[in-house]
Amino acid sequence: MALDDYQMRKDTCRARIGIIIPSSNRIVEQELVPLFPPGIGVNIARLRMAGVPPSDLLPTIARAAASLCDASCGVIVFNCTASSMEEGVEVNARILETIRKETGRIAVTTASAIAHAVEVLGVKDLALLTPYNETMTTRQRSYLQEIGLRIVNCEYKNVSAASNFFFLPQEYWLQELLQLATPQAQAYLLSCANLACMSIIERAEAQLGRPLLTSNQAILWDSLRQAGINDILKNIGRLGTLPRAQGEPMTSGAATAVG
Repeated sequence: MALDDYQMRKDTCRARIGIIIPSSNRIVEQELVPLFPPGIGVNIARLRMAGVPPSDLLPTIARAAASLCDASCGVIVFNCTASSMEEGVEVNARILETIRKETGRIAVTTASAIAHAVEVLGVKDLALLTPYNETMTTRQRSYLQEIGLRIVNCEYKNVSAASNFFFLPQEYWLQELLQLATPQAQAYLLSCANLACMSIIERAEAQLGRPLLTSNQAILWDSLRQAGINDILKNIGRLGTLPRAQGEPMTSGAATAVG
């Protein structure tokens, strides 16, 4: 039969999300992607980026974003907490602008997703837990302070290499969060997209009595809200019940996926 005799299959996704991750990340596909609601397409691009300052990564990010644009992704995410925060608000804004200019699509970073999350939660006083060393944690703390947050408690675990973050069990992070508990915190942030932690969010919130933010949870919520998907997101805590932040208007039609 001739090709014209067949009806071409259409992309029936409600939205298609493209996620750029470091090449060392083993959690996003395993733990984040399965939590997207039915009808959401997700495509992944990987970058080799260890030891490269974010400001030097911009051309590489642009190429990765373009590849996801080729897959008709309407929202394109740069999901690396450390790299989106470590050079401050100005460089994070440059990453977002690089993605937008290269693709014409909605851009999200882990840093911008967390900023939107604290905005809709209405919190200012945050307790921070990271797997990083002191230097990287100090840079993240500076970014969070730059967007107007007060860090009321902070702990870093100094795990030897990013590839080892993957091996720490979820219960470890739950216990570390409970040890970090302080009545001054309005919310907690467990930072890093290469940590297994999504299944402890609701238990941690119940025991801490405060919202818990994680990198991949914030990406899940913000990328969907930016795409105009307002489903209640189950099993990711209070954030999953909230609407999108109003800080950055959606680009008209950018969440439409065809092809």
